[in-house]
Amino acid sequence: MKIGEKIRQERLKKGISQDWLVSKTGISQFIMSKIETGAKAPNVEQLTKIADALEIPLAKFFDVPINQEFTNCSDCGHNFSTITIQFPKELIELIKKLSDKL
Repeated sequence: MKIGEKIRQERLKKGISQDWLVSKTGISQFIMSKIETGAKAPNVEQLTKIADALEIPLAKFFDVPINQEFTNCSDCGHNFSTITIQFPKELIELIKKLSDKL
């Protein structure tokens, strides 16, 4: 399932209208419609706003497991997140083959 379909599915599951999501995210109705139909892929900023508005993790939109851990910085104590993505073995092998040819 594509990201736009997942956004629409999550929105409908929560009983949220597209108009509400548009007002909450600041993304135009035209762009949101294009995203949900798959005619346009959302950029990272748009996807983050949508996930926040729907109160779901970004990982929900992707088919690969994404782990997010929060760690305190040893220098200043601020929290920072580390995101790791576990790609399928087949994809990693394909990337290695392509990089060997470059």
